Amino acid sequence: MSGNILGHFLAAAARQGDKPFLIEGGKTVLTFTDLDARTGQLAARLRALGGNVGERIVVQVEKSSENVLLYLAALRAGMVYVPLNTAYTSGELAYFLENAEPAVVVCRPADEAEVAGLMTSGRLVTLGEDGTGSLLDELPAEGLPVEPRAPSDLAAILYTSGTTGRSKGAMLTHENLASNAEALVELWQFKPTDVLLHALPIFHIHGLFVAINTVLAARASLILLPRDCRVSKVTEAKFGAWPVNPSASINTSCRLPINERNHACFRISAWSRSARALARATSVATTTATVSISGP
Repeated sequence: MSGNILGHFLAAAARQGDKPFLIEGGKTVLTFTDLDARTGQLAARLRALGGNVGERIVVQVEKSSENVLLYLAALRAGMVYVPLNTAYTSGELAYFLENAEPAVVVCRPADEAEVAGLMTSGRLVTLGEDGTGSLLDELPAEGLPVEPRAPSDLAAILYTSGTTGRSKGAMLTHENLASNAEALVELWQFKPTDVLLHALPIFHIHGLFVAINTVLAARASLILLPRDCRVSKVTEAKFGAWPVNPSASINTSCRLPINERNHACFRISAWSRSARALARATSVATTTATVSISGP
């Protein structure tokens, strides 16, 4: 089998049928059955835009289900995914665009003119938080097969924070991402019956790789919360369409305590500043929750 991590995810997904993978706004927006066709179609679009194997795709967009699909489609196409913080200034963005030398750049529709003026290479398309934008125009009818990749081939580049100098691109291989997801499934005891409540941005290594890859490896489900989520939305997402009897672990340091469980686990992935509010929502809503908080 190819070392492309997306191929391994799809092989596991094929056994899950119409089980929800991605839930947003209280509705299932992507089942495990959907993954193959949807990622194949978007990967074909990336190829048509000039995104060839091994080339970089720089992405600076808001959190959305389409953004999750874009990440997976880039892996499928054999591209190197480069997510950027949406708060970067023009000066910072210019450096990343020059350094990464992308074949494809995806930005928010409102930023299109600014980003175009900073680019030195590549094709520019847009993706909005509501799923609009030129990226999703003219999607090919036929999907792109999963591109064979070696385990040592690059899958992503994440830029460091730059606290001691210029940000540097940390190179992550398909094997890096796969071993990380597999280790976390075992350590955190993730099961196919688990649901992860996703409150992190997906330009962030925890929100993108730790959360999404681990859920896919475990064949679990994920509730995608908007970037401006509030406690009321957390409670609604949790106890509205998806009544789960939780043993909730709120984690801000990438380490979850292992709990003795005999029921489905409801994982909450949260920013440090949101963790206590999420904990209060959990403890108020149910008396069966075991809440553990790490971080401030």
